[in-house]
Amino acid sequence: IHHAELVFEGYESSPLSIEVYSHSAPVTAERFCRLVDSGFYDGKPVFWILNEMYLRVGNTQQDDDYLITGEYEESDIRNTNSLKRGVIAMNRAADGQQSDASSLIIFMNDLSFLDGKYAGFAKIVENYEVIEEIAKRTMEADEQLRIIVDENEMSTRENVFAGGDAVTGAATVILAMGAGKKAAEAIDRKLQGK
Repeated sequence: IHHAELVFEGYESSPLSIEVYSHSAPVTAERFCRLVDSGFYDGKPVFWILNEMYLRVGNTQQDDDYLITGEYEESDIRNTNSLKRGVIAMNRAADGQQSDASSLIIFMNDLSFLDGKYAGFAKIVENYEVIEEIAKRTMEADEQLRIIVDENEMSTRENVFAGGDAVTGAATVILAMGAGKKAAEAIDRKLQGK
């Protein structure tokens, strides 16, 4: 077991203490440690949170320069790290046989039904509450990175509204204007307490 620290901007006084399990995912653990030491993850965004199940940190698109052997059963490699709260895995590459070291997944709940599909290689052992705080401050997005909103255009973050391409993906100016108007009306109702 090796140890590493991850620090998120705004949480410098509460670095995440991480145990890295090189025995069950040696290639993944070694690549992660090298990237941490090089500062690769410094300043990388939390760009996706899915229904309080997990959040993703790093590059938003697959980076072929960072592909490594996927150390999980679907790649015929045994990995005993179960995907539960606090476990860190690398994102899967599009081919399903490799991991993309440029993008990390931090599991926020027990998702052990995904065991064998992702290379779990580490676990947060101290200051996990930073992840929960970041999740509260981050808007949820779908797989195309579009912000998820309710019928009033409010995101999953209280009092933050969104519309247009950020919600629908690329669309027409007319649709964006309509979404903006709908969000403005919802904001007005909220401010008036209706």
